[in-house]
Amino acid sequence: MIAIPQSRVCDDLLNLAACSRRPGPLQIRAFGRFHKQKGFDLLVKAMARIPASVAELKIAGTGPDEEALRALSKGLDNVELCAPFYSPDAFLCDADIVAIPSRWEAFGLVGTEARAAGRPILAARVDGLRDQLDRHGFGHAPNSVSSLVRAIYRAAASDNIALRGQASRALAATEFQIMIDHWHALLSETRPKDEAILSPAG
Repeated sequence: MIAIPQSRVCDDLLNLAACSRRPGPLQIRAFGRFHKQKGFDLLVKAMARIPASVAELKIAGTGPDEEALRALSKGLDNVELCAPFYSPDAFLCDADIVAIPSRWEAFGLVGTEARAAGRPILAARVDGLRDQLDRHGFGHAPNSVSSLVRAIYRAAASDNIALRGQASRALAATEFQIMIDHWHALLSETRPKDEAILSPAG
């Protein structure tokens, strides 16, 4: 059997200091490729409708839509575009929540990383992100700035962000092991048949 490791290792994120919601604006973080798929344009447009006293956003990444995002965020004192990074640890250390406003998303690795870091996600109810939202995240309709604005206000008004983050981390820590266990069970069920087929005639 060949074991293929995860494309990202979340051990450091699982050990990141837990979220502690401090007084002041909700600290939103988002990261990924600057591309239409990721919906960062929707997020910036939503932030344009939200006072800096309510929420602040930092987005890290690079990609074909970078100039368009910079143009959208120009003049917004609650939005900052940051350079891409190798590891999200430092970027998430002062985050309250991680936004994933994707228009489509097969799985959403950012969601796994955010939850492993003990940060609840604020995500579009689309494709694989639905499974990651569970009851601890803040969902919004995909491709909807208005729904995104409402979700940000809900998160900013929440008094249990830290508890949501802890619960999300606990789930993220077990999900990968559960998946491995399922694969092992499946292989155990199929192995006798395979061995019977491959055994030389005697």
